[in-house]
Amino acid sequence: MGISVLTTATICNRDDLLVSHAGPVENGKFIGWITLPHEQYCRPLLNTEPVFDSAESAEQHMRDLMSDIRQDA
Repeated sequence: MGISVLTTATICNRDDLLVSHAGPVENGKFIGWITLPHEQYCRPLLNTEPVFDSAESAEQHMRDLMSDIRQDA
């Protein structure tokens, strides 16, 4: 599934986005999140399925994804 134009524009034009994780969930894996800041109720922009072995790897993946989106846009 692709990323919407609005989500891409938001990621490219904001430097206050939060990268976080959730889990471990039922399979022992972690989920990665990119959200708006606390002042905007941490509204989610992107998340993954529970596929990461650690919280650190989930967050690193989301930071790398943000970098790739900004570079490709």
